[in-house]
Formats: sequence, structure tokens, C-alpha cells
Amino acid sequence: MPFAHASDFATKWGAHLEIEGRVSSARTLGDAALFAPLWQNDTSLLFADVRASFDDNSNREGNFGVGLRHMLDKGWNIGGYGYFDVRRSVHDNTFRQLTLGIEALNADFELRLNGYLPIGQRTRDTGQAATASIFGTNIWIQGTEEHALAGFDGEIGWRLPILDPSDATQIRAYAGGFYFDSDKVDEAIAGPRGRLEVSFDGLSDLIGMAEGTRLTVGAELQHDNVRGTEASAIARLRIPLGPAGRSGHLTAQESRMTERVVRDLDVVTQVTGGPAELATQTADGRSLSVISSSTTTGADLAGAVAGAGANSHVILSGTFDTNAPVRLQTGQTLMGAGATIVSSASGRSATLYTQAATINSAISGNQAAVEMADYSTFSGMVVHRQNPGSFGNPIAIVARNVNHATITNNAVSTTSAGHTAFGISARWSNNVTIADNIVAVEHYTDGNVTGVQMFMSSGTVRGNSIDARASDVVNTRAVHIYEANIFTGSTGNTIVNGRCDAAAPGFGVAVEFTNAPACGP
Repeated sequence: MPFAHASDFATKWGAHLEIEGRVSSARTLGDAALFAPLWQNDTSLLFADVRASFDDNSNREGNFGVGLRHMLDKGWNIGGYGYFDVRRSVHDNTFRQLTLGIEALNADFELRLNGYLPIGQRTRDTGQAATASIFGTNIWIQGTEEHALAGFDGEIGWRLPILDPSDATQIRAYAGGFYFDSDKVDEAIAGPRGRLEVSFDGLSDLIGMAEGTRLTVGAELQHDNVRGTEASAIARLRIPLGPAGRSGHLTAQESRMTERVVRDLDVVTQVTGGPAELATQTADGRSLSVISSSTTTGADLAGAVAGAGANSHVILSGTFDTNAPVRLQTGQTLMGAGATIVSSASGRSATLYTQAATINSAISGNQAAVEMADYSTFSGMVVHRQNPGSFGNPIAIVARNVNHATITNNAVSTTSAGHTAFGISARWSNNVTIADNIVAVEHYTDGNVTGVQMFMSSGTVRGNSIDARASDVVNTRAVHIYEANIFTGSTGNTIVNGRCDAAAPGFGVAVEFTNAPACGP
């Protein structure tokens, strides 16, 4: 089939530029398309269709297509086309696909079917922060992935017989549907689509624009279970390029040869959760474990904590009833509520958010429910220390002869019918931080109570709320300071009930309160 000479191109179909804008409930999109004849004779047209689009969600796409249309004797035009599509998604991922379509058009009806096939890498990481979750005694990290979906769409169009087929203004209605899926997603993107368009071809006579200029306005509605319902308003302007030729003298069938190829606007993608990875350590390289009350009894809690080892990060989950002290190991963190950055063997990391766990301790005598170690941390826990007998000085949490211990963000209570009841006590220790705890101590009879104690120790007492209750007002001590070195920053404490006792304060600075005088050196 010989190519036409340049002079022949102007005899029937010329090039044009179409600029389209869409405003929808999901986004605003702009599109520019160049339609250019490559070859033509009296009944056939080979054309190029090149498009560029972008939206306000930072998606960008290019479509590079070639199509062939042929006029039949019965008034129908049939055609086929193929595109190479490239999309840069909102997640900065690049996807490529092939689009193939067939169509049939006459003056009153349109039928078309398109197929879409992603090529190259179809799955890419979104780059969004991964999430971490506890399942049983394991911590799993999961990122998100974006998948390019294969699929098809089709529609039937009908010219509403309101106006004459030769009129410069036409109204057309379209109904169809779409289906996109992948074995990587849980649910296909599938649903109906409808569109109504009004086109105005007489702009050259009306406002003096070039012959062949067309304005189209319309509305579109589509729905699927993944993206929901999207309603769009459409405006599209066709601007002829080059000599006008015979564009103003074409028959209705001939005019349909340069209709816009209707196809999906995007390389369709869907975001899902990626493969789950087991978290094995914290971001700073410490071993990581979960102790859950669903698998570990209160009687076994102390052994499980000790078994986690030095410099480990242990997360407690649930409620533990125990009669043995829980002894932290050197450098160990034992926590309930809080945030921890965890990582997998591949290096993927995420922030794990956890809930408070509870230790109910009913140890007799002078023992503590929780005993700190050098460079240990105890945080985000609920500790109830109850002395079941009338003997002993029960303690909820103690730092005894240790260095650099941190006790923070806990809810601590101690009740006793014996001698002195302690909430949190630092004894003969250095660099102990007692911060942001809620402490409640109560004596059932006439004994003493101490909420927070710094006994011959150094450290910081900051942001604690302390409620100490006993019948002996003198010995109802919310805070007890004895020959301690109180560090700068020991502020923001609140006494709900009780007093601060600093009879032998030591040195450093005073412990400050929001509702009571400072107490200490």
C-alpha cells in the first residue's frame, strides 16, 4: 500500500491537538494528546496518538500509540490500535504496559474493547514506612507494595437522537465496565462506568476559531470496591494543526475517522501489604524477644526474663501473677507500653507500638517485685506489689547497688499491712533515673509508706505523680531523700498525698514539685 504524498494529507484528515481536563471526587487530571496521520487513502487512516497526563496526586503518564482505521461500505468504521504506556506513580514507581484495542464506530453507535498488559517489573516497594506487629511471641514487619494490574475494559456508545446526525452539536451516552486484577492483590478492581458527552463542532462559525475546532464537555461516573465511587466533570478542546484541508466538508462517517481513542487513563495499580518479615533485633542491634502471658505463666516469668540474657530487649505482653522477684539482667530493657524500632535480617525496620503489661506480685517479706541491674531499663509497665502478710517491707521496684538504671513511664502500686511499703526505691546506686511514673503506696494499719526513695544514691527524679497514704502522717512520705546526690532536671513532680522528707538531704539540687515546695539540698 503506497504512502500518500504530503499534498494528499490535507485532502481529508489532518493532525490535531486535544487538551483535556478532568475534575473528580478523587483527583484533578490534565491531558494533552497529539493525533497525527501517518498514512491515508480515501478509506483508510494510519495515525499516531501521543499523550501526556498528570494529576494533583503527582502521578504522571505517557502513552505512545499507533492505530489504523478503515471505512466500510455500510457506514461503519473499524479500527485497531496499540500503545506503549509509561507511568510514574505517586510512590515514585515506574510501570510500563502494552495496550491493545479494537473498535467499531458509525454515525450513531460505538463499540470498543481494550486490553492492558503490564510488562517488566510489575511489583515495586512504595517506600512508605513499614509497620510492626506482635503475633504471639513473634514480631513481624510488613511494608507496602504497589502492583501494576492487567485487565480490560469496554463500552458501548449511542448518539442520542435529539439532534440531526449532521448537526454541529451532538450528545452521546456511553455504558461499559472494567476489570483489573493480579495474583498479588486480594481484590480485583472491577465495576461499571458510564459517561455522557456533548460536543460542539461549529466553533469556527460561532466564535471564529479554526475549521475543525471542537469543544466537548461531559460527566463520568464509575465505581469499584477498591477505589470507591468516582464522579468526574470533563472538558476537552480539539485544536486542528496545519492546513484545514477538507475537514469542514467531511461526511459524518469520514469525521468519525479522527475520533479520540477511548481507553483507560492510567496504568492501573493497587497498593497492598508486602511479605511479612520476622523482626530479630532492635535498631541498635540488641536481641529482641516477646514474653506473653498466653504462653508464659507468672511462675515462669522470672526465668524467662533471665533467660533473655544481658543487653537484650524484652517486651512483656499480658498479665502475670507471680510470687518471685523479676530480676533484670545487665543492659537489659524490660518494657510494656512504648515504641521500639525493630529490624529484620534483611535490614527492613519499623516502629513497634506496644501496650502496657501487668505484673501482680505477692511476694512475702522484704523482696521487690522488680529488681534493676546495671544499665537496665524498666518502662511502660503496671506493677502491683502486695504484701500478703504482716511482716516485711514490700517494694514494687528497687535499684540496689547498681549503676545507670532507668525506671520510667510505669504505673506502680504497693499495699502492705506489715512495716514500710515502698513504691520505687534507689539504694546505694548511681545515675538512677526515676521519671514519669505514677506511684501509689498505701499501708493498711499504722506503718510507714514511701512513694519514691533516693537513699544514698545519685540520679534524677522527674515528672512523677506520687500518692502516699497511711494513718501516720509523719511517716507518710511521698518522696524520701537521704544523703542523695540529686541531679539537675529533677522537676515536674506532683504530690497527690503525703510529703517530701529530706531530713538528711545530701547534696546536688532539690527535687521540685508542681504543687509543693522544693525538697532536698
